[in-house]
Amino acid sequence: MTELLITMAVSVILLAMAVPSMYEFVMRKRVQGAADELIGDLRFARSAQVRDNRDIAVKFGRTGSETCYVVYQPTSRLDCDCTATPVCESRGPASAIELKTVRLPISAGVKILPANGSDTKLVWDLVTGLAKDNVAINVEVLAASGGTVRITTSVTGRPQICSVSGHQGAYPACQTPTPSPS
Repeated sequence: MTELLITMAVSVILLAMAVPSMYEFVMRKRVQGAADELIGDLRFARSAQVRDNRDIAVKFGRTGSETCYVVYQPTSRLDCDCTATPVCESRGPASAIELKTVRLPISAGVKILPANGSDTKLVWDLVTGLAKDNVAINVEVLAASGGTVRITTSVTGRPQICSVSGHQGAYPACQTPTPSPS
């Protein structure tokens, strides 16, 4: 009986040590999955713009219970908003067309948020294929214990990903800006 109690005590101690690291592992994988999906969707949006020969937009949003983004074909007067239902405004043939919407409940622990006052909408121009008005986005995918990943686009709309927190082994560390000499 004593041996059984000692074995159970050792098992409980080992389990208590493993659970926190397993939780952090799961959260890192959730951050990585959300970041990889966003990168894929940004690439999809750019290729859809070329394929369909139409403007394509990606717009980010946030409510009290979720963060989200929508990939869509805008019209001159109609827009989409992932926080609304329905996502895209509809007025007959002039409707904006929703291509994909992703919603992440905040309760799941992972958020997708525009960073540092970045624009929340990126539109690729039909003629040039570049981001309209030279707008680039800066988005962070983060979790309290899973680290933070930054996704940025250039004016060409090409996404790049880096790890802000250093906890994401799958991504290179973000370059910190070099301070200017005084």
